[in-house]
Amino acid sequence: MAKERLTSSERAKRRHRHIRQLKGALFVVLAVVGLLSILGVVVGRIQAGIRQRNDPEQYASLIYPLSLLDPLPFEEVGLANNDVLLESALMAVMQYEDLSKYAQNDYDQVLIPRVDAERYYTKMYGSETLPAPHTFSDGTLTFSYDEKREAYAMPTVSWTRSYTTRIASMETVAGERIVAVDYYELASGADPANLTEENRIKTTYYVLAHENSDWRIRAVRTEAEQN
Repeated sequence: MAKERLTSSERAKRRHRHIRQLKGALFVVLAVVGLLSILGVVVGRIQAGIRQRNDPEQYASLIYPLSLLDPLPFEEVGLANNDVLLESALMAVMQYEDLSKYAQNDYDQVLIPRVDAERYYTKMYGSETLPAPHTFSDGTLTFSYDEKREAYAMPTVSWTRSYTTRIASMETVAGERIVAVDYYELASGADPANLTEENRIKTTYYVLAHENSDWRIRAVRTEAEQN
């Protein structure tokens, strides 16, 4: 059988067809790889979100500064004592930020910038009830606002509490996350890691609402109110 002879034009067309086929195959491979990568990222984020929603540490860091102040119950942030909320935001800064980066005044008090206090306040409660900067007192300690430096002067006396807190349970009700926090009496010299039910004083319920992809503290309820 005679071998088919192709003209130069036909050979060029065949080469172009082979090139197009190779390009098409390469495009399909790259598309599949890209799709698998995207799926991997999506699945990873979903898994991370699930872990985050079930991670007590996420809620502990949000609730802890307020829980140490043992706030009075409130059903919405607008009804809470705003000075208590502001104090908890300042405590959060003290707890989670590197204090060495902040300046001090002539009394060796750490100056917490207003912007950082408001950032933590917003993170914990949202921005709707953000108070204007001002000097306030919790009855024992005074938190002075320095208008010139736009910063809060933190008292040199440390917070002392006769109790400590632990997350006891979490549940989701009508889209809200209800975190039960047990309060334990902390006697002098007691080891917080070895507290028992006998040391439990009460349980307080912190209600978190989802806002802008983050959780915010919405309400605080007593054991009696929750039951």
